[in-house]
Amino acid sequence: MTKTYKCLKVFKQNYEVRVMERFGEFVIRDFRKKWDFGVKSEPGIKEKHKAMASSMRKSEYFQNLEPLPVQDEEFFPQASVHPVVFEEIYHTQEENYFTANTASMVLSELHLVVLVHGFQGSCNDLRMLKNYIELLYTKCVFMDSVFNENQTEGDIDEMGFRLAKEIMEYVTENCPEETPKISFIGYSLGGIIVRAALPFLECFKDKFHLFMSLSTPHLGILKPTKLIDAGMWVVKKLTRSVCLQQLCLEDASDFKESLLFKLSLAEGLEWFKYIVLVSAAQDEYAPFESARVEIPFHVPKDPNKGSLGILMADNITNKLAMKNLIKIDVNFKLNRSLDTMIGRSA
Repeated sequence: MTKTYKCLKVFKQNYEVRVMERFGEFVIRDFRKKWDFGVKSEPGIKEKHKAMASSMRKSEYFQNLEPLPVQDEEFFPQASVHPVVFEEIYHTQEENYFTANTASMVLSELHLVVLVHGFQGSCNDLRMLKNYIELLYTKCVFMDSVFNENQTEGDIDEMGFRLAKEIMEYVTENCPEETPKISFIGYSLGGIIVRAALPFLECFKDKFHLFMSLSTPHLGILKPTKLIDAGMWVVKKLTRSVCLQQLCLEDASDFKESLLFKLSLAEGLEWFKYIVLVSAAQDEYAPFESARVEIPFHVPKDPNKGSLGILMADNITNKLAMKNLIKIDVNFKLNRSLDTMIGRSA
């Protein structure tokens, strides 16, 4: 049994290396040694990434990539439709960064990963992501947040308080002897709910490891597309959603009294070892720049929301250390459909 286990362990490690190498083929890494995380987005970055991704997928090299000896076809899509990841890393020394972070991938202690769904979502929304993490990091335990299910139309501050209460109860009941390291993955609105919960979780700040937001509108929805704007107007009228008013910065006559502006001043993100901001240009629900804590060049012309967005972005990024931040843009190749037209597929 021992020999069989050792053989399986070797095969598993070799397979994981091959998987990482294969996915690494579709990652374009931009290593930035200077802290130039400006609050204004780089002009034409979406179009630039789209063109680069399209060129990669059509290239002879990627079209002729050999499949792995064993692979799930759904897990490894064809090169012509494979997502392309653009990663921006900020660190003074590239070699030291990868040496340190490769070593930290081996989790030697209990690690709690908190998964937080988005607007009108449920605890099942991030199940597939959870399954993949669980396969790779066997020492992780997971908390699929449920306290805000069917309550995401309400006040974001209250959602943050409920999430904090849920985490405290989970840690007390399941980790009575020692508090584990804690990481958060928030999808869309879930990323803002996590940020709203952090001030209530200061007692755990020394245990915080990773904050990852997936298409989270950290700066709100400053300038939605006409289609999304119309849809949100209907939803706000039908449901009287407090949350959507807060995301659109319509919850206070004075913008500086809005929830998102106050949240930009709150402590929390600086307590994490890593902050990862994931965006997707094809996602029209969460504006691309807002998910990256950046301001598009056309928005600052708005005398109110533009200047407010710049202030919020400054408030958030000024607390972060250069070595803590990673920004990821995922470019998808999507089939034409109604969901694609309205920006929902991404």
